Amino acid sequence: MTAFLVDECLGMRFAEHLRARGLDAVAVGEPGAPGFGSADHAVLAATVQMGRVLITSDNDFGDLVVRSGQSHQGVLLLRADTETGSAYTALADRVIDHQPPLTLAGRFTVATDHRIRQRIP
Repeated sequence: MTAFLVDECLGMRFAEHLRARGLDAVAVGEPGAPGFGSADHAVLAATVQMGRVLITSDNDFGDLVVRSGQSHQGVLLLRADTETGSAYTALADRVIDHQPPLTLAGRFTVATDHRIRQRIP
């Protein structure tokens, strides 16, 4: 089962939603996770140390992973047409419930309201 680190831009409520679904999720700012205001490169480094896939809506992680080649455990970038908490949770649910199941670990995945793309190293 995939374990998740929820970026601070999505917040604690998003992590609580994942936990309510029975998933292993920790948000930035919670004990054992990077603190609020941590630099993006430090959050990515934490995904490796913690063995967790990052869920974020921050496009800067795409630059760090794709252009700079920073190591990571996996990144799920959510790009909802409507930037609301419920739109992001619905989009994440769609990715998590995808059939056949998607491998998120070690991959850079971009999910929009219309499609899901993965970059495999």
